[in-house]
Formats: sequence, structure tokens, C-alpha cells
Amino acid sequence: MANQTEVQAPGEFLFREKSGERSRENILVQAAAGVIPSGRMVGALTVASTSAVKSGGNTGNGTMGAITTAPQTRPGLYTVRITVAALNAGTFEFRDPSGALLGTGTVAVAFSNGGLSFTVADGTTDFIVGDGFDITVPATLWTNYDDGLSNGTQQCRGILYAEVDASAAGTNIPAVIIARMAEVVNARVTSANAAHKAAGITDLTAVGILFR
Repeated sequence: MANQTEVQAPGEFLFREKSGERSRENILVQAAAGVIPSGRMVGALTVASTSAVKSGGNTGNGTMGAITTAPQTRPGLYTVRITVAALNAGTFEFRDPSGALLGTGTVAVAFSNGGLSFTVADGTTDFIVGDGFDITVPATLWTNYDDGLSNGTQQCRGILYAEVDASAAGTNIPAVIIARMAEVVNARVTSANAAHKAAGITDLTAVGILFR
């Protein structure tokens, strides 16, 4: 009879978590990431959001600067629209994919809200009311935490609750992680690279995950 490898049961690494699933987060595991076991430390790949001048174009020739996107930012189309025109400035509204107002900002001043940070730069021709930009945010994808990389996964952001088989190319797999406020059994939590586990523990301790 062939030897069988015991697979850790879902959540077997957990000692205690917050009630109401407050410790948990739904994620998407990146296609072709392979089989990732329960109890594995995971990280989020950096999201590359894109922007474009609003449909129909702008009168002003200012530009949208680089966009920084936090992991787990809601995917979809965000809008920036000038609501008050001003010489070498202006005020804009920032709305999420559902159309809800997230905040207002000022041209040429750094803005951050809803998981996105950017600056709308002034141009030689001022913006008019109705000018703006559309920002597309793709879904955040997750895979094994790796402290040696620089693609976002160098920060450990959670522990996979149950084994996921993401071997197939082109198919991202829904999963659940323990992301905050929990106590876990140290011996049952693993890192794809064992040498990186200590740094991963430091990352998770910062969000209230304690190792016993």
C-alpha cells in the first residue's frame, strides 16, 4: 500500500478567532499558483490600476499621475470628475464603481480614498466642469507569501483557511484567509520558503494574529 500524506484540515491551524467571521477575508488565488495547503502564509500581488481620460475627452490637458492601489480595493471602474473649475486648480469628485461618492479632492494636490492614491496634475489648459478621468481597478490576486520578491507578496497578509487547487491556468480560485485578530498554532502554519516564516510572523503580528 502506498504511503499517504496527511492533509491539514481546513482551519486546523486556528486556536481562536473573532466571532462573526471578523478575522476572515474572501480572496482570489491566482491561476496557476498550484496547490496551496491550509495554514499556508499568503500575500497579495500588487494591483496595477489604469486610468484614461473620461469618455468624450477633456478640455483641460492636465494628466492623472501614478496610481497606488491597496490590496483588496474593490475592483471596477472609478470616476474622477471636475465639479468646480479654477485657474491652475479645480475641485473634483471621486466615485466608486457603484457611483457612490467617496470624497472630493483638489487638482495638483495628492488625494487618497477608497484604497486608491493619486494626483490629478494641472496642465497648460485648465480643466472645465465635467472633465475627468476613469480609473479601472482589477481584482487583487493572491499566492504564496515570499519575502524575497518585490511584487507585493513580500508582505504576508494572511493564512489560507482551507487548501486550494489553483493549478489550472486562466482560472482564479475563490478562497478564505485569516487576515486579522486571531490566535494560531505556530507549528501548523507554514511558509512556502521556511526561511521566510519569521518575517511573515512579524507581518501578521502587526494585524493582530498571534502565534502560540
